[in-house]
Amino acid sequence: MSKVPKSELLSRMERFLHKLDEAYAEWELCAIVGGINMFYLTGTMCDGLLLIRRGEGVTLWVRKSYDRAVIESELDDIRPMKSFRDVAVAISVLPDTLYIDTSNATLEWFGLLKKHMPFENVISVDNQLLFTRAVKSEYEIEIMKHTGIMTDRFYREELPVMLHEGISEVEIGAQLYALFY
Repeated sequence: MSKVPKSELLSRMERFLHKLDEAYAEWELCAIVGGINMFYLTGTMCDGLLLIRRGEGVTLWVRKSYDRAVIESELDDIRPMKSFRDVAVAISVLPDTLYIDTSNATLEWFGLLKKHMPFENVISVDNQLLFTRAVKSEYEIEIMKHTGIMTDRFYREELPVMLHEGISEVEIGAQLYALFY
């Protein structure tokens, strides 16, 4: 398994923070909870919370799969989290506004955040994340090229061998599942 290089994660975070600064000059605390955004910024997809504090850095708080997150991510500050209380205790001064990826924050997560960190306002950073992820780095382009080559090989070489008269969609699905997982 290859990790997302630390230089790539730092570049992604720098670009995201630039977008955040452009949109919200006054932001102090940002939380990322969605799996895809979490992976994009940390290199791991865990049950947790990526907390970004202006001027203080980035902390990945992990509820489940802490050991896996440590193995997969090149982030410097990864901490276990039993509850959001752990995060609240670590924040000495809580700002009035939380900036968060709202399209990925479930009501359950939002309720837990609000319970332990009573913010007055919540502002979405969804657009800033989308704009950051839209511009591909050389690293991402190389992965996309490699994936395209693998997909082409699959469609040309492996899928035709699987197909035959009378095969059901369920059988094809089972074979594809076995192949990819």
